Amino acid sequence: MVKVRNPFVVLDQIEKESESGEKRGEESVKDSSQKDVQSSAKTAHDSIIQQAKLNVQQRKSSRARGKDPLPFR
Repeated sequence: MVKVRNPFVVLDQIEKESESGEKRGEESVKDSSQKDVQSSAKTAHDSIIQQAKLNVQQRKSSRARGKDPLPFR
């Protein structure tokens, strides 16, 4: 599958496929699976950011008590 950035080219391709009578079911399945991958990637990204913020907070609190294993430089 060729990735096209111009939406008009994609629209022309869709019109040609609908005129020729090709089935579009497989492509819609591919699109939905791509959306699932994107949403799961975003979820993973958000959880990584949240974990990093938590680690920084823990480091700051332990630093205030004088027990910092990784001091900020």
